[in-house]
Amino acid sequence: MSGLRDLKDDFLYTVCHDLRNPLAVVIGQAQLLNRALKSKGQEEEAKAAELILRNAWRMSQMIDMVTVSARLESGLAVTRRVPVDMCQAVRDAVERQEIACPCRIKFVTPCRQLWIKGDPVWIDRCLDNLLSNALKYSPPESPVDVRLYRSGDRVIVSVQDRGPGISPEETPLLFSKYYRASSSKGTEGLGLGLYISRFIVEAHGGDIWVESMEGSGSVFSFSLPAS
Repeated sequence: MSGLRDLKDDFLYTVCHDLRNPLAVVIGQAQLLNRALKSKGQEEEAKAAELILRNAWRMSQMIDMVTVSARLESGLAVTRRVPVDMCQAVRDAVERQEIACPCRIKFVTPCRQLWIKGDPVWIDRCLDNLLSNALKYSPPESPVDVRLYRSGDRVIVSVQDRGPGISPEETPLLFSKYYRASSSKGTEGLGLGLYISRFIVEAHGGDIWVESMEGSGSVFSFSLPAS
């Protein structure tokens, strides 16, 4: 079985690597074309270039998700353990998401610093996944609440959205590979974001869970050992 897993991982790495190079060319040329058309006042043509660019970025993100999933499953990804201030990590993640969705995220924490030991790159990935999901599945302009606090020997992050909610039958499946809830129909995605987040949290000795009611939104939370 390990031999087959290694072959699968090698195949994924090779395919994703081979797709990235031509995709980078498409993205670069679409950006140049978009700028050139806008400078000439050709707005309709510029919108077509923007459409190419937007879909190329979507494909790039999907390739990235598949690659990350394979790395985590191989057990080789989460290797660093350095002090990470979760207050700063969450603030940085909120700022990244607000570039596209300004003023929608409210971050509340009673602490100035909350430390864990972990891999900051993978912690950022987990935070980005949960925040982007909350923004994507909530109605436009609706707020997303982020809370960070300490409970005993754990640091806890919770992300609350105003989305359609999830049925009790589906919540145990949300963190499974490629699973997408029925309420997510019409929304783009591969069903890997929560799966990857679970892998990251568990690799750091933590837990991840969701509380949700249909029609009332969802709260995704994870806890990590405090340092």
